[in-house]
Amino acid sequence: MCRIFIVVSLLFSFSVSLAQNSQCHDQNNNLKIKIPTEWIEKIRYYNTKQNKEALLTDFERFIKPLTLYKTEYKPIVGQELINPLFANLDSEPGDELICLLGWDFENPSVAVFKKIGENWFLLYMQHYRMKYQMPDIAVADNGSKNKIFYFRVTLISGSPTNCDAYCFYKLINNKVHPCLELVHGVDGYFGHIFVNRKMEMEFSFDNKTDKIIANYSYSFYSPSEDYNDLGILCNNITLAERSEEILYVWDSKRFTYKPVYHKGPYHLNDKKIACFPLFGDSRCFVNAYHDEIIRLLKTGTGNEKKCLQKFLALVKQKRI
Repeated sequence: MCRIFIVVSLLFSFSVSLAQNSQCHDQNNNLKIKIPTEWIEKIRYYNTKQNKEALLTDFERFIKPLTLYKTEYKPIVGQELINPLFANLDSEPGDELICLLGWDFENPSVAVFKKIGENWFLLYMQHYRMKYQMPDIAVADNGSKNKIFYFRVTLISGSPTNCDAYCFYKLINNKVHPCLELVHGVDGYFGHIFVNRKMEMEFSFDNKTDKIIANYSYSFYSPSEDYNDLGILCNNITLAERSEEILYVWDSKRFTYKPVYHKGPYHLNDKKIACFPLFGDSRCFVNAYHDEIIRLLKTGTGNEKKCLQKFLALVKQKRI
């Protein structure tokens, strides 16, 4: 009992930064740049046979000194991206234009255009990353005059770790509001890291109440190999595991979606969700999942307790 009390004190003494490498929540990308109607009409009737390079070059000329994202390498012909979607995003008559544009389809920009009076304007532009598949964008029937538009972004890419998320937006009073980011999938395995993870999330829209329903499934576990930094065999220990539905409700004052969490020590919360993409951050896991750790220290096998105690000691010493 004394051993567990000491560990409880250790857990609550940690101070953890939960900042994520978000690609969704930049409020500084709202603009009002006049765009020629002729260019908009070319995009409206765009087909893959058109000269993408000419259309992108014209667009960059309109928005100077802003530019589309360019890598340090010369763009490869054929990798340019133009993906338009016309839809009514607000209660005003007429469709707006959401368009994915880029010299490199793995590094696109999402741009939102609206016709105000007789002229078209670029109201918002944001760069993001999308690895391993073509970027896409969608509009949801969410039961509100202000429709949600959303797309998937890459947060982490590379073997053996991948993590992506969905970004959700609304156009309100001619201003685009980033209103939610949901981590979609995390899949990474390191034989030398004690806390590995696998996580999946699927979402749906309630077209009557303007709510978003997210279903999470996750598992934190130790690797199948010996974790050398611990110096003891700690194979395939389940550290935290759960499936849970979270409801996100619209906050009309802050123009954002707020989660409605279930009460109880083992349910999801902001800290737990923030840990999903933070590979190698042992302190985040210890701080957010302290109740699961305490439970395992009480109910685990002798070897599981031994491994966990050694892990916590190394985290306290800032060695991992």
